[in-house]
Amino acid sequence: MCNTGSATAHSHVGGHTAAPVDAVIGRLNDSAATGIPTIERRRLVITGVVQGVGFRPFVHRLANRLHLTGTVTNSSARVVIEVAGVAELLDRFQQLLVDEAPPLASIESLIADRLDVEAPPVEGFTIVASDSGNPDESSGNRIFVAADTAPCEACRAEMLDPSNRRYRHPFISCTDCGPRFTIIESLPYDRPSTTMAGFQMCPACHDEYHDPSDRRFHAQPIACHDCGPTLLFRNLHPGRHSVSPEVHRTGEGAVGEEAVAEAARAVVDGGVLVVKGVGGFQLACDAGNDEAVAALRAWKRRPDKPLAILVADLDVARRLVELGVAEEELLTSPARPIVLARRRVDDDTVTGEVADGVAPTQPRLGVMLPPSPLHELLAAAVGRPLVLTSGNHSGAPMTYRDEQLADLLAGSEELGLQVGLQVEVGVLTHDRPIAVACDDSVLRVGTDGPTFIRRARGYTPTTVDIDGDGVAPGPPLLAVGGQLKNTFCLLGSTQAWVSQHIGDMDDLDTVHAFGASVDRFQQFYAVDPEAIVVDAHPDHGPRAWARRNRPGRPVIEVQHHHAHIASVLAEHGVGFDEPVIGVAFDGTGYGIGPAGEPAVWGGEFLAVTGGNHRRIAHLEPVPMPGGDAAVINPYRVALVHLHHQGIDADDLPPAAQVDDRERSVLARQLATGIGCLPNSSMGRLFDAVSSIVGLRHRISYEAQGAIELELAATRATRATRATRSAAAADATDVDLIPSYRFTLDEYVHDGTVVLEAAPGPVLAAVVADVRVGRDLEAIALGFHRAVVALTVDVCRARAAELGTHIVALSGGVFQNALLTEETSAALRTAGFRVLTNRLVPPNDGGLALGQAYVGRHRLLPSRLNETTGEPSCA
Repeated sequence: MCNTGSATAHSHVGGHTAAPVDAVIGRLNDSAATGIPTIERRRLVITGVVQGVGFRPFVHRLANRLHLTGTVTNSSARVVIEVAGVAELLDRFQQLLVDEAPPLASIESLIADRLDVEAPPVEGFTIVASDSGNPDESSGNRIFVAADTAPCEACRAEMLDPSNRRYRHPFISCTDCGPRFTIIESLPYDRPSTTMAGFQMCPACHDEYHDPSDRRFHAQPIACHDCGPTLLFRNLHPGRHSVSPEVHRTGEGAVGEEAVAEAARAVVDGGVLVVKGVGGFQLACDAGNDEAVAALRAWKRRPDKPLAILVADLDVARRLVELGVAEEELLTSPARPIVLARRRVDDDTVTGEVADGVAPTQPRLGVMLPPSPLHELLAAAVGRPLVLTSGNHSGAPMTYRDEQLADLLAGSEELGLQVGLQVEVGVLTHDRPIAVACDDSVLRVGTDGPTFIRRARGYTPTTVDIDGDGVAPGPPLLAVGGQLKNTFCLLGSTQAWVSQHIGDMDDLDTVHAFGASVDRFQQFYAVDPEAIVVDAHPDHGPRAWARRNRPGRPVIEVQHHHAHIASVLAEHGVGFDEPVIGVAFDGTGYGIGPAGEPAVWGGEFLAVTGGNHRRIAHLEPVPMPGGDAAVINPYRVALVHLHHQGIDADDLPPAAQVDDRERSVLARQLATGIGCLPNSSMGRLFDAVSSIVGLRHRISYEAQGAIELELAATRATRATRATRSAAAADATDVDLIPSYRFTLDEYVHDGTVVLEAAPGPVLAAVVADVRVGRDLEAIALGFHRAVVALTVDVCRARAAELGTHIVALSGGVFQNALLTEETSAALRTAGFRVLTNRLVPPNDGGLALGQAYVGRHRLLPSRLNETTGEPSCA
């Protein structure tokens, strides 16, 4: 709303019903003869996602529609409009800026000032050159960069129309769609600041770009067949690569339309294809070809972890997986993420479309629709589902620069030796550079809605606003996230910018990618952090990076599981003074034992209030020998748990995995305590049970054993429903599913009563059921429900003392859809309000947001002298 003087006023997003524009104009024209209309000039400053989304052309069209005069321009951090006209139409103009904003726009604030009416008159309404002035975070001039999106329906219609000049154009886009985050080099967002700078517009595109009535008016990535990037396909053979970094400039191979046709032929013939996607290079092959899938896995060094599938359209997706409304909305959204959905097994016609090796033993498939016009053309040309996965070796960052392509292709030379196959290798690339790597996002849908497994393309760099009740603005900071599934978070006054998925920081290339992305975000958002927030683990890579690259700033340590819970509180706008019970279940997190010794946590119940946390309950710690060796070998975890509980394991499945030498080493370590850290991890307990029941003894990707245990339990829930429906009316779950229970003991630490959950009774009952041959799926479901019951029991026991009925669930174990849904339902039945992650993943990909939330609390002037501690200097 505009004020009556020169003071600032704010407009909030959201509209109200108003008279149609034509009616307003007609009424004003009728009154013009009487001299009643009042002419005003106003200056509007708009922040939010308003650059790169067609906002200035939209403003231009709207102003002309309302017969207003003036200008609109981008600054580095905002859109500035100076507009003159009849006061009532100016009011309407301000309202329609919000109500009719472009699809990709998101207005954070609209500030209006009245200007001097006596200024020289301006004819018409024009878009003027962008102001490259430096943004000022302290004044609220925050930059918002748009995420990459799939082609809009208007562009798709043109791409599929033989009469259109952009028919089958692989880079078609407009102001409502296309690449943004991955092509922007600097701000403000204009063509010279993007990776399209090297492509000179042809006369036809130039005319569209400057035509206010055209959908591509000031669309920065505008291009066509005559002036846009060029596709190139090259056919390579194992052992003969010698790929030049200038592969797209050599002139060798097929180009343009022929490149797509040749790439499709290579896939259909059983080859592996390297595709230059939106945010990096990807590997693709025929999803139904066992040999091609095996070759791709060997190249990527990824033996078991499920691979994503690209399908041409929603009809194909429905043929492969069961889709509800929420899954279809995600698949067809502009973000085009990978969506995990249950395989369809009731249709024999899909036999052969997806090879067993795509997602071994998994009842779910990760499916996606084309995220770019190039992917759509390729999928249609192949005519069958494609495996599509990031172009990197397992554990390494995504390849995205042309000069990195040779290193990626070198991996294919080993294909023949590794899997005994001779596969064709092709490269489908182009000459538009990628400014920043951005992998595909991954989500699953549960009863409470979608949950991120990985947050990246299509969603980054959207923001999280943490200015909830009791959360005051404060100094800017950088939270560097965790060692695994790393993301970082840059926090301004109230807006948190969470980065795309970076990866595991064990790899040096990932560390370099992390640093480059941090620099990029700081440049984009003009935020110079006054403090760095790190995980409490003394040896984590992000912490070391901060010490080297951001010296002299205060460093705030945040305990790993506190950060998990704080990420939920930040998402839901929970104030710093609101007490919450946090349930943080994961595989590994640095903690401190009762005597001050280092310990591995992961089955934690915390009392959390803002930047403070207190451990109120946890899983019984078990001395865990072997470190990483235990993590990748669930049978070792099982043997340790059984030994700790005094349960003989000689006749159980995990015992068959160990020879006499390893058994002797384990026994010696457990007897002496050498190399054994106390471990209270819920993730490791899931691993142990998966081995005890015979599901998974060794893993090739994180949480493989726990995932397979969840899938077995999920099959039991379906079987239970079917059995109940066919059985007598009095049949219940108790008749079909075993009932296991943890026991709760207590001890006092620093004056606080702490509950300790002993899994001994659960493990003893599981072992007894395994020995009598009880169905492993029923055992798996019984174990899940024991964890649910434990969570409810602890929350009930501590709620009154803590004065709260809010429970926040987070940590990697809560990627388990069955556990999350049954725990949430049971807690709600018990009268609790349940909060879960929705904007960031519950795994370590959400840690940085939680760290930022805690860091903000501790940096507030009123908090610095509290027991949370003065920030230390690195």
